[in-house]
Amino acid sequence: MTKEGLFFQISPCAGEISGHRAKWTREKQMVRFLWAILFLAAPLLVVPALTVEWEGEFGEALERIDAYHYVDDNEVVAALLEDQLSRVWEGPQRGEILWRKARSLVAVADLSLWQETMEKDEASALYDEAHSYAEMAAEFFPDHAQTHFWLAATAGRRAQLRGIFNSLFQASTVRDYLVDALERDPELAEGYYVLGQVYRELPGWPISFGSNDGAVSLGRRAIDLYEEQRAAGLVPVRYFDHYIDLATSLWTRNNSVRKRERRQNRMAEAYRTAETVLERGLAYEGIVSLKEQNDREEALEIIRWVIGELSAVESPRVRQRMDLAVARERLSSWE
Repeated sequence: MTKEGLFFQISPCAGEISGHRAKWTREKQMVRFLWAILFLAAPLLVVPALTVEWEGEFGEALERIDAYHYVDDNEVVAALLEDQLSRVWEGPQRGEILWRKARSLVAVADLSLWQETMEKDEASALYDEAHSYAEMAAEFFPDHAQTHFWLAATAGRRAQLRGIFNSLFQASTVRDYLVDALERDPELAEGYYVLGQVYRELPGWPISFGSNDGAVSLGRRAIDLYEEQRAAGLVPVRYFDHYIDLATSLWTRNNSVRKRERRQNRMAEAYRTAETVLERGLAYEGIVSLKEQNDREEALEIIRWVIGELSAVESPRVRQRMDLAVARERLSSWE
């Protein structure tokens, strides 16, 4: 694992808008799943738009929105989005603005809940509004992976906060939205990341489709994709929560060295014969290089690395503080 810096720099001259300066058992398993999405998946808030490129003023506007979003400047993001929503009324371009509006509302609710600066009723209303924007985005731009991803994210958050995520149907709905997203963009790392949580937290056959092997494979796929995209300059941050989540899946699976080897051989064959993006994601561990260690040894190695990296950040952002707190909690419960 490489250890480069965490955040890119944004030029302050890009921060002016509208005359002001912009500043840069089953039920329990269901609840665990959505709790994981709500608090472990904070960088769902910073999903990069990798599938579509727009040129000209509109493309520059999207880049500015995304740049401010990466550094959690939600007030500026909201102002920029409202400006674009008043300008763009039709077609895929409006869909681009609408899914970003959904993302923005989720960001505000998620971070405010973690900081305990927002009541649950208020957050629930924001998640409802975010889901409505995601639905509209899917109508304007049905072929965009992000619109389906944010349908999944907002549906999951709404259900968890209301305490109604107590049926396999709800979990299947989230999964199906995510599969729709990955079918449109097989390199959408966030899709694999959240799917990994779904497969880890749900019961397995014959009750449901949960799978610890699948969860680990999907987690590895998410990390590998993000690191590739980060190395290519497409993603300006490192997603430490992805590493925390993979460590959690490894700790939960708890395979010995020998069992890891046997399982990997089976998954290699499954990957070779896979026909869908989901099947390849579930069998991805079959084609990666593994150290000769058991699952929990790898989990501890990952979580200690995360803590070391985030502890060294001099002025951590809210998201980094959140990841560090989760990592320390994991380590405390595992040692």
